[in-house]
Amino acid sequence: MSSRFRHTATGAAAMGAAADFTPGRAVQVHEIRLTLSAAATQDTFTVVLDALAGAAYDHQILSQAMAGLRYVTLSFSVPKDLLAGDVLLIDFANNDARTYGLEVIYSESN
Repeated sequence: MSSRFRHTATGAAAMGAAADFTPGRAVQVHEIRLTLSAAATQDTFTVVLDALAGAAYDHQILSQAMAGLRYVTLSFSVPKDLLAGDVLLIDFANNDARTYGLEVIYSESN
């Protein structure tokens, strides 16, 4: 098993570009975790693959309505391959101003 790494972001406002996962090399994503300080009352948590190959290859990986939720875990039974130059755009408006912790668990591609 290859070593796993963690991309993290935290804050109490809307997620911005600092939350995006931009590895700059080919990786495999195993899990994405979002933890809020208290359950949200609104907004949607989204994860979108922005493919270097162009908009025709972009796709939404997750769209989760957050009302009543404090934790979201997205685990891939088969790791999600990202090619060098691909980016995961991770967004949550966070209108409740909850403190969040975001983790992307990944490994380098073999």
